Amino acid sequence: MTGFKGRAEKNAAQQFVDRQLRGGVLVDSHAREVCGIPVTGFGLGTYLGNMDVATDARVTSLCTQFVEAGGNVFDTAINYRAQRAERSVGDGLRRLFLAGKVKREELFISSKAGFIPFEFEPTHDLKSLFHTQYVQSGIARESDLVAGCHCLAPKYLANQLERSLKNLNLETIDLYYIHNPETQLEELPARVVYEKLGEAFVFLEQAVAAGKIANYGLATWNAFRGTPIDVTGRQSRAVVTSGYSELQLEQCMLLAEQAAESVGHKTTSFRAVQMPLNLAMPDVAIAKTQKIGGQSMTALAAAKMLGLSVSTSVPLFQGRLCHGLPDFLLEKFPEQWSQAHCALSFVSTFDDVDCVLIGMKSPEHLTHNLSYLREEGLTHEQLKSIILALHQQLASPYLTLLAAAYVPILVRGKSLRSFPSAPKRVLYVLGKVCLLIPRQCVCGF
Repeated sequence: MTGFKGRAEKNAAQQFVDRQLRGGVLVDSHAREVCGIPVTGFGLGTYLGNMDVATDARVTSLCTQFVEAGGNVFDTAINYRAQRAERSVGDGLRRLFLAGKVKREELFISSKAGFIPFEFEPTHDLKSLFHTQYVQSGIARESDLVAGCHCLAPKYLANQLERSLKNLNLETIDLYYIHNPETQLEELPARVVYEKLGEAFVFLEQAVAAGKIANYGLATWNAFRGTPIDVTGRQSRAVVTSGYSELQLEQCMLLAEQAAESVGHKTTSFRAVQMPLNLAMPDVAIAKTQKIGGQSMTALAAAKMLGLSVSTSVPLFQGRLCHGLPDFLLEKFPEQWSQAHCALSFVSTFDDVDCVLIGMKSPEHLTHNLSYLREEGLTHEQLKSIILALHQQLASPYLTLLAAAYVPILVRGKSLRSFPSAPKRVLYVLGKVCLLIPRQCVCGF
């Protein structure tokens, strides 16, 4: 089957957003733009979930509910749930289009490539899968596999793009990300990684010219968050799990401009980044980890200075921030708000955030989360107060020491239930903040 034709278009998407505004689904402050396309501020994330038919059906059904609730941004990746996420979203989109509930031009759809995807079910031998599917077919070389799971070879990315288009039932993907490029830094020096990014960007510029994607970007986890240090000022091995330093957006943009020039484009289509931001991981908004023209600034500020749209991931920290927030944070938010709305408001209030991506599988959670779009949200003064409160809590020697003691447990992936002490939820948030924010960070106001 040929994918549905078209791509997100400014006028059509604006009409969708205007309908939501007239219907009271969202207020003006939540009407944003990603890559020049009007969006309603919250996107449907599709990362987590079981690799089974039941979860597939829930995601497909949720696509319709999401659009009916006022959302028009879908974010996925070929490796999510062994390609089941893309295929479930593709089924959901097909149902929406055929039922006439929404036009293709009204939706903004993004996907990603870089990690080696499973085929429906996980396998313990990813290297054999890579060899069988990609090396033997001439798509990649054995040496292209990095960290046992990641590949940036242009021919590999071309293969992944074709598969994603088929999975999503689309002719064009609106935004195509290179997925966690910092993974390459686990084994390769930055110089080599930048070279590989430059080659990947050339392919992506060609994909834009071919009409297979409209824009491209970088979807990251640690790349722009900097190197955390502990409370003693030393580098913290407990937090820096892979030992790499952050990529610089200025250098990435230079590579993209060179790639565009090499294929005859006047301007680059590198137009977006995705990065994590939440109450427990505020680094990209307040830590000066980037330099533009020699000037230090936050990743958010750097992205905006370079003209990049910013989408943020894990606003609820995969559900951990929906309950148990400490009092010093809760008192900064309106009393009537749920803790999920408090966490969402923190992220969406930053001016430089264009879309907040929320992973959802439950209709109830979707309804509740998107109901925040009807709220005016925080003022900048309230946001500044929350950030200052986080810093003030770090000044407590007792809490700082407790947090430092528990961070190694947190970053090794143990659940909250493993904490033996009473103030465990306070420690959870403080522990993340304590060792994830470098000392040199400042409030970006």
